[in-house]
Amino acid sequence: GVKVCSLPPILCIQLKRFRNMRGYTMKLNCRVTFPETFNFSEIKKDAFSADFTQNDCRYTLYAVVVHSGSAIYGHYTAYVRHRVSKRWYYADDSHVSQSSWEEVQKTYGERSSATAYMLMYRRDRKEDGQQQDLSG
Repeated sequence: GVKVCSLPPILCIQLKRFRNMRGYTMKLNCRVTFPETFNFSEIKKDAFSADFTQNDCRYTLYAVVVHSGSAIYGHYTAYVRHRVSKRWYYADDSHVSQSSWEEVQKTYGERSSATAYMLMYRRDRKEDGQQQDLSG
């Protein structure tokens, strides 16, 4: 089996959204849900190696790459979460607009061809959970 020895500062998860069947590539729009935050320490302990000692195991989603269209043609956009303000933004080529977690959740799939393709999580630092004076 595979055991986790340490956790990376950035965790990128690529979702399998394309499949080759009998020489044809198809886009998979099935529903895939993902959390805005998660804690690796809540995973079964047997997933970690015996010498795993890392304390900061919490991750926060900071970007979602979205694919719109089919396997033959399509367009990539992204939702990005600002690290300080915690607000979500939607980036489409040169246009950026404020968005929300509810809009990001619409990329889970099933009802739309605009589906999450890649998830990027950043490991939380201990001081991120505390109030900080960022004014200067």
